[in-house]
Amino acid sequence: MCGIVGIAGKSLLLDKKLVITLRETMRHRGQDNAGCWLSPSRHLELAQRQLSITELVVAWRQPMAAASARYTLVFNREIYNYRELRKEVTCRAITH
Repeated sequence: MCGIVGIAGKSLLLDKKLVITLRETMRHRGQDNAGCWLSPSRHLELAQRQLSITELVVAWRQPMAAASARYTLVFNREIYNYRELRKEVTCRAITH
């Protein structure tokens, strides 16, 4: 079980204190990992708590940022159509 929280607002200048406080109210949702992210503009914050039932993998820590830093996401790691996505990615890799 994971917990996700976010705050957004153009008229706000956020710091990590508020989102960390909110994240810690969800401590019961996962004790294995906790992360937070503040956008460069300080108008968006994301945070999560993680419970790792099978294993704790450093690469799965969230929020996750793209190598370009253009995209950041936080999610509960449940991808229901993973079989279809895997086929699509595998087909693209083979044809390119």
